[in-house]
Amino acid sequence: MTSEGVGAAERLIGSISRCLAEETEYLRVNGEGELSHFNTRKNQLLTEFVRLGARLHENEIQAIDRNKLSDLNKAIAANRRQIEISIYVNRKVTDTLMDMARDSEDDGTYSMTPGMYG
Repeated sequence: MTSEGVGAAERLIGSISRCLAEETEYLRVNGEGELSHFNTRKNQLLTEFVRLGARLHENEIQAIDRNKLSDLNKAIAANRRQIEISIYVNRKVTDTLMDMARDSEDDGTYSMTPGMYG
């Protein structure tokens, strides 16, 4: 494998970075939603990257553009932050709903005891 391997690796790195950036933006705009298509794309790209990486020689790995790797690291970090925010928001909403349900039960409105209020 020669420089074509390096080019293929760099294209895959770019594709992974774009996929992460798109998912990050989707999460930022939509909060949660249907993320399965992003997961499928990421799995496919990462599988392809692992397979390609197994065929690259050390000198080819060293020849990969460091800026592309840096961009990938930035995309991963931004994606992780946005996912953490989404998880935090989801937990807060869930906690609020659970508290509301618990509070509504405490006043007897939804009590399982028949005839308690009437």
